[in-house]
Amino acid sequence: MPPAAADRLAERAIGKGLYGSWRPSADERARLKQIFPTGVCDY
Repeated sequence: MPPAAADRLAERAIGKGLYGSWRPSADERARLKQIFPTGVCDY
């Protein structure tokens, strides 16, 4: 998956509240992108 598509998936998941009550800061989002540059599995 291209990085841009992975970014969109992460942003949608955050927007839908799929991370529960956790609201990642800009730094945390950047770290997630660094750890998972192509996104994560959507099992």
